Amino acid sequence: DEIDDGDETAGFLYVLRSLSEHPFVAEHRELLHKIGFTRDAIEPRLASAATESTYLMAGVELVASYRVANASAGKLENVLHRFFAPARIDVKLREEVGGFVEPREWFLVPLSAIQQAIKLIRTGEIAKSRYDLAKAQIVKY
Repeated sequence: DEIDDGDETAGFLYVLRSLSEHPFVAEHRELLHKIGFTRDAIEPRLASAATESTYLMAGVELVASYRVANASAGKLENVLHRFFAPARIDVKLREEVGGFVEPREWFLVPLSAIQQAIKLIRTGEIAKSRYDLAKAQIVKY
């Protein structure tokens, strides 16, 4: 929870909400979140969101961020992606240069569940838990 002087920042986990006006996104805005990571500052990475398929070609709102120290932010992101895999949305976006891209970091999951999962990672309890899509909550084994 706290960064000490000797800790080395490895990056940042972040949670975003899309500002797209697409009907599906607008209807599910409070549940639709992108879980990602960056090794650098978050804000510059989001500056061009409206033109990038990974951000659903729309602006985004940063709803949570976590500084990661002494661990791999990419591996933590991967743990969260696997944990919330039942809630991943399947979407295909046509690219201007042709073909399609499928952003894989968007999940229909409440922000409170993402926050809870991060706490479970910190305590190690994530291995004894799973995300129950039908209940839209984390349950223990």
